[in-house]
Amino acid sequence: MRSGCSATIDEAKLAAIKLRSWTGEKGIYAKLFDAPTSLKIDSNWLFFDVEGLSSDPRLETAMSMLIANVMATRAAGEEGDNPASPSLTSAGRCSIHRR
Repeated sequence: MRSGCSATIDEAKLAAIKLRSWTGEKGIYAKLFDAPTSLKIDSNWLFFDVEGLSSDPRLETAMSMLIANVMATRAAGEEGDNPASPSLTSAGRCSIHRR
């Protein structure tokens, strides 16, 4: 039987391997996620065209989660100096699959 510390180290190594594509200098998706954002969410309208992401399910899921976070942040009034205001959110063709 493995010790708790050994199991934790193994899990951390597995997480690092799985995150390799998403972070660092060589990660294929790193420039999308491992950098400051320039997205302004204080506009009256936000539109995200994600149709082209369907060819990459991993990227489609990650971007859907980021968009959901942006919408929740905006609705809560947590971005900039704008207080929360009534809002309507519509997400078409957006699905998140768990394995």
